[in-house]
Amino acid sequence: MRQTTDALRIDMVFDRDCPNVERTRSMIRSALGEVGADVDWTEWDRDDPATPAELRDYGSPTVLVNGRDVGCDDNETAQSDANSCRVYIDDCGCLCGAPS
Repeated sequence: MRQTTDALRIDMVFDRDCPNVERTRSMIRSALGEVGADVDWTEWDRDDPATPAELRDYGSPTVLVNGRDVGCDDNETAQSDANSCRVYIDDCGCLCGAPS
């Protein structure tokens, strides 16, 4: 039986030319499937004028769950005023271009 979870707000911030966008989408789908949540999230292109200003300061790709950056500890942020790529440390301690 699928267990449902409380409503999740998931945002993915990305650059169109980022080579890690598809892997990030795949990881989001996988994580949502594991917890039995709807496979639904909002994508924000950093170059799109409709993207909120506070999201444009994240590197690509960034995943936020209920406003929390999954690549940081609770009281940290990976926002920067520079155009940048994101790197993550996977479960094995290796650097990769998408969150696990």
